[in-house]
Amino acid sequence: MQVFAYLTKQKPMKQEVQIHKSQFVHALYIEGKYILFHTLTRQILVIAPELIEWFIGNRTFSPEVLRDEAAAFFWENWFLVPEDRDEYKTWQEIRQILMLKQEIPEGIVHYVILPTSVCNARCFYCYEQGMPQRMMSPETVEATIRFILDHRPKQGKIHIHWFGGEPTMAPEIMDRLCAGLEGAGVDFFAEMTSNGSRFTPEMATHARDTWKTERVQITLDGLAEEYVSRKKYLPGVEKPFETVTGNIRNLIAAGIYVTIRLNVDENNVGDAFRTADFIRDFYSEEERRFITVYAHSIFETCGNRKPECQTGEEMDVLEETVQQINEYLIRQGLMKKNLQELSHLKTCFCLAAAQEYNVVIDSKGKLYSCEAMTENTHCGDVYSGMDSVCQERRGELPEMDSQCRTCTFLPQCTDFNGCPNRLPFDLCRRQEKRKLDSDLRLVYYLCREKQAKETAEH
Repeated sequence: MQVFAYLTKQKPMKQEVQIHKSQFVHALYIEGKYILFHTLTRQILVIAPELIEWFIGNRTFSPEVLRDEAAAFFWENWFLVPEDRDEYKTWQEIRQILMLKQEIPEGIVHYVILPTSVCNARCFYCYEQGMPQRMMSPETVEATIRFILDHRPKQGKIHIHWFGGEPTMAPEIMDRLCAGLEGAGVDFFAEMTSNGSRFTPEMATHARDTWKTERVQITLDGLAEEYVSRKKYLPGVEKPFETVTGNIRNLIAAGIYVTIRLNVDENNVGDAFRTADFIRDFYSEEERRFITVYAHSIFETCGNRKPECQTGEEMDVLEETVQQINEYLIRQGLMKKNLQELSHLKTCFCLAAAQEYNVVIDSKGKLYSCEAMTENTHCGDVYSGMDSVCQERRGELPEMDSQCRTCTFLPQCTDFNGCPNRLPFDLCRRQEKRKLDSDLRLVYYLCREKQAKETAEH
């Protein structure tokens, strides 16, 4: 939902006060130009380098500068604001409006279901390392079906995300869950996060028809040698790289879209580029219509889930490299990203921020607000239902930390302060900056590619 439709143009000043840049203005320099992005209004401007003077440091200006055409434009569009404006309050007011306008489903419409925590791989970066491996029991399966039926919405489909462990290690469990829902007339569709090692042609078709799977995310961390060393499959998966890349083809043949994630750290950068080339050449042009590829950084080389082992500077260096890989993927036509999302402000950014209609069910039937929660943070189970934590609604905004109140990236950051995985402020700020810089670069390069294509056609 576009915020500017509610703010409209900023009105002329009623009193003589100093003006300065909005706290929500972020600038990115690229190819001799500056891209300005307003994280609250979601407006993007490309400006000449000399105009950046309005947005350097904490400079203030007298109202007379609004006689300048450029300054007047920045003022009308909220890039410049009165020095005494409480922009945190403005954000709160806009957020409340968006939440009131949003139609909140009556019932739970999104489930992440872990039919098993068993996996046939041992990825070194997996956050589930050390967790007990178990299958969902028949009793828990039936209780899960009852829970979904008891909380189904009055209308619309239910979205299921099959997760694990490796979901395909428990096909019979997914079969029974789907049969129970279909037998009760529940309309649902699904996606899956999988390592892709078990998708024979028969299982791919089964995933489409029985598990209602429309998209599968599969990770490729490099070509054959690098991939094998990182995934560390247990016996039973012969030639893992060849098997998985072939199984991706099986999924495509069944009409299932595949998202390929390239996990990147400082040790496999070169292989990430080579893997991109392999995907481009191995799959036909028609097959690539069903594939999108993106690179993602991992900071796990110093131990499981310890981002503090890396400094912010080290993270920045790796993220810059990941951005270069993503730009390469765009040029190869492998990365397809819906950048329309950048122009709209979300009201929540994670499952836990919308607990009233998102639930995670693990293999023991425990309920969580997101799949990355530790086992002792569950908020009920499928037998007894949700406790007060899961039932808490988002109607009232939580109190923000003082640092967060003045952060440029506040409008696009989760406000779920209770998250045990939340980063310290500086790392969080750096992460949000990297994500936004990445999206802005993608916008720039995609627009440039589109313009070049249109010029060539004419």
